[in-house]
Amino acid sequence: MLFTPMENASREELERFQWKKVKDALERSYHNSKFYKRLLDKAGARPEQIRSWKEFREKVPIIGKQDLLEDQEASPPYGERLQCRREDVKFTLMTSGTSGIGQEVYSWNLQDMVPMAVGWGRLVFWSGYRPGDIHLDMLPTNLTLAFPKSMVIAEHLLGVHVLHVGSYTTRQKLEMVKRFGPVAGFTASPAYLTHLMEVSREMGSDVREIFKGLKYIQLVFQNYDPEWVWRMKEAWGGPRITEGYGCSQFGTGAGATCGDVVIGNKRRMIHFFEDCCLYEVLNKETRQPVEFGEEGEVVLTSFSRHASPVIRFAMQDRVRLMPHYDCDCGKPFNGAECGNVRRYDDMMKIRGMNVWPSAVDLEVLKNTDVLEYQGRVFLDNRGNEEVKVMLEIAEAVPPAEKTALISSIASSLQERTGIRITVEQSPEKLPRFEFKPLRWKDERSAAN
Repeated sequence: MLFTPMENASREELERFQWKKVKDALERSYHNSKFYKRLLDKAGARPEQIRSWKEFREKVPIIGKQDLLEDQEASPPYGERLQCRREDVKFTLMTSGTSGIGQEVYSWNLQDMVPMAVGWGRLVFWSGYRPGDIHLDMLPTNLTLAFPKSMVIAEHLLGVHVLHVGSYTTRQKLEMVKRFGPVAGFTASPAYLTHLMEVSREMGSDVREIFKGLKYIQLVFQNYDPEWVWRMKEAWGGPRITEGYGCSQFGTGAGATCGDVVIGNKRRMIHFFEDCCLYEVLNKETRQPVEFGEEGEVVLTSFSRHASPVIRFAMQDRVRLMPHYDCDCGKPFNGAECGNVRRYDDMMKIRGMNVWPSAVDLEVLKNTDVLEYQGRVFLDNRGNEEVKVMLEIAEAVPPAEKTALISSIASSLQERTGIRITVEQSPEKLPRFEFKPLRWKDERSAAN
């Protein structure tokens, strides 16, 4: 079943549609946004001068977070990107600020609402939800979450019943499931999925009992291995496990799987919503398009943002580009490999090596006896860089097995990252995360 007609288009039809939308976005922003008029004039990229994809890539500048922060600082709170009257702004959201250098501000007017709902609607429709299904929304609702308005519109369009329980504790959420269930599915990070299992056990129950009839789990925000997915399927009673990709720059869901995230040991693909946004996956250094199967940075142009336009924004998301024909669903949308979206600005340079927290996540959390972990990078008394990982291990694991597990994880981390990492058992319970996990502290600058 299709959510929109463009899902049945040929690749050639999609690209013609994209070109029209790109030209419309350039025209609209040039004439209504002082920020983009100034940017395009300086680059010699007036809309009438952009006549091909080649000219678009060569002439239209790529921008990043710092450009938008400077614009907001000069013209608070929205910046000169805003291309509608302030009194026409109906909703505002901000990025989560996890990079540590400030939060971008994005506004919506009435024209933005329904296009944004398409993004959220696809996330749930492609997962399998149909009219009458109950979706448990466990994500926190605030100015840094892109979903609220689009979710409300989408639930009405789809006939899906959404229970918004993001403000409750985990125990309260599970009680809500018992009260209003059965729920068809929910969205969560892999870390929170395991936390739900842990709290269920503390309540003297099992998630398969609490979530009777569960059909869908959609993963967001975090990497995972195929082996982990199969363990979760078994632990949760066999639901379809899908993945969604969203961003504040678009304002809602921006990509999703069309079914399970893995087949056997093979990762499937997150289809980009290419009829809503232009996704360029570019080499981080050369800014040239990467080939299918290669990794690069997502550069996004939104077709549907009328209040706060986004044109060629470097997302800092590192993905492996996959072609639409790698999936047998027939949709014309290219995409990214499941369970493998990482952040360039998360990467840490340690002892001359590039270390990705997501790589440590995969190596540590594939062990079912590890409930959570925290990482720390610091300088010792001699100024040497040190890395320590603290593990929270299930109490039921015998002491000898804990020792062997710690040794095994230390060895596998050194093999995966190329550096020696001290691994120890935490003497206390570690923090849990309902949204984006923040497991690492880099204390090197503080020591200078």
